[in-house]
Amino acid sequence: MAVTVEPADLAGARRHPFRFIDGGTAVFAIIAWVAAGFILVLMGLIVWMSFVPGLPGDPGFTLANYGDLFGQRTLYKAFGNSAVIGAGTIAINLIFAVPIAWLVERTDMPAKPLIVTLIAVSVLIPGFLKAMAWILLMSPQIGMVNRLAIDAFGAAGPPFNIYGLGGVVLVQGLTFTPEMFFLISGSMKSLDPSLEEAAQAAGASRLKTLLRVTVPLMRPAILAAVIYNLVAAVSLYEVAALLLGGRIPVLSTELFLNVRSAGGSINLAYAAVYAVLMMGLGLIALWLYGRVLKRGDQFAVVSGKAYRPALVPLGRWKWAGLAYVGLFLFLTEFLPLLTLLWMSLLRSLELPSFHMLSAIRFDQYVRVWTTVGGWPVLSNTILLTVSTAILATGVSLAISMIAVRSKLRGRGVLDMIAMMPHVVPGIAFAFALLVFGILLNRFLHIPLYGSVGIILLGVLVERIPYCTRITNAALLQLHKEIDEAAAICGATRLATLGRIIAPLIAPSLAYAAIWVALLSLREVTIPLLLSGPSNTVVSVRVWTLWETGQYGAASAIGVSMFAIMAVLLLIARYAFQAGGWLRRAPDPAS
Repeated sequence: MAVTVEPADLAGARRHPFRFIDGGTAVFAIIAWVAAGFILVLMGLIVWMSFVPGLPGDPGFTLANYGDLFGQRTLYKAFGNSAVIGAGTIAINLIFAVPIAWLVERTDMPAKPLIVTLIAVSVLIPGFLKAMAWILLMSPQIGMVNRLAIDAFGAAGPPFNIYGLGGVVLVQGLTFTPEMFFLISGSMKSLDPSLEEAAQAAGASRLKTLLRVTVPLMRPAILAAVIYNLVAAVSLYEVAALLLGGRIPVLSTELFLNVRSAGGSINLAYAAVYAVLMMGLGLIALWLYGRVLKRGDQFAVVSGKAYRPALVPLGRWKWAGLAYVGLFLFLTEFLPLLTLLWMSLLRSLELPSFHMLSAIRFDQYVRVWTTVGGWPVLSNTILLTVSTAILATGVSLAISMIAVRSKLRGRGVLDMIAMMPHVVPGIAFAFALLVFGILLNRFLHIPLYGSVGIILLGVLVERIPYCTRITNAALLQLHKEIDEAAAICGATRLATLGRIIAPLIAPSLAYAAIWVALLSLREVTIPLLLSGPSNTVVSVRVWTLWETGQYGAASAIGVSMFAIMAVLLLIARYAFQAGGWLRRAPDPAS
């Protein structure tokens, strides 16, 4: 009979989680709970500010802020318009993401690695750059598509108008489709093909099988992606701000305008009410998703017996599938980039023609360093992206070490708190940080507001859920016997993490850090709400150039941003494929 012998302190720690905590676990717990506490503080500030009668820190408690806003038609219009935008965005996501995920993961369509790479690259194009490109294409005043239609077909006026709810739905739908694709593609790949084969054997066509068998079995994954994208679509500020211009109210723009308004009508309490409402919608969405997960067993399709992944042969339909994927990539990636590139090479926007090739100038790219703001703006951007990547990865690893690899009480609550920024809009957290910075400056004279640090905190909080999902998954793949064997040999928790666990999960950590850095570089909503004269970053600079009518300069910087991010992503992808240091992890047995 095998007898397991373990150190007395390890056995005691299992029975009494709070009595035996080594120094390493204590460090992880402190970092994790400080981060979780900060998230709860920000959420509490949002709620508290909605009851303040004046500025943050003023005495008093009032319900008048809710009464005033609920008595205005603007609030109900904003709710309705946001609902239209959310529903329309999700509709476009489903139209493209589900079929493309099926084509990539379930069929023998050619060029699948290239397609996945191009979809990943399209994530790097910020939503505000896509909105700018579509304005250049379909604006009634300067849109190239409208001018082409008038010249070619003799239209009496511009047939298209990108300004309005339809334009927001189009741009956001194309922008969020890659996220939905990656959220559902893994589950799509693991479906048991015998279920689809049984449906076809019963006489169902491939289309009917897809709609009646594959999609219903994908319901949890699709629902998770819908909830994720719905919250993001309702809370995104940048596209609505550019295409609605404050003429049509939505929740995100009303929140922003009550914080930073050119007309001077600023009301932080009203902004807090909008933030509370958006936060409430996100929490309701999370609750609904949890209800669905409780019935998740009925969707289990991968069993221990006779599971064999297989690909559906498309035959002659593979070219139609490639054309469908190509249409999406053209609309969401190539067309916006080509439009911005064309705008950046001309002194004024003109229709593409051989005659206009002689008018191409590279002046905007020569002056990029000056127009972007020089070293101050670039240093702020580098500091933001690098620091956010390092801190988000480190904090998420600490949270996962407690949530996944410890027996401490409250680890489930900790993981749930870490997921809160996933459903609470980033613009709401940015508002909470604005209030937090005002309070620090008012009572402790700490000048956090107006610094890069306050933007860093906002982007960091927004990325923690993303990073913790990666670190949780990576740590779950490592058996806990590794920790026990290291403890028997006398290794501390910090030594075990540094010498065994971290090298083994290095690819996941590097993946998380790279994507956080790239997503931080393209972020504009949080920096825009928290920006000041001394903490401007590149994305905010592009925004201000566009608002002042410098379309060529804004386009040149936007194209440069995308090129840098795409090169970094491709280098990282090559490093992952080639191996290099990421594969030189120690043997756990050693």
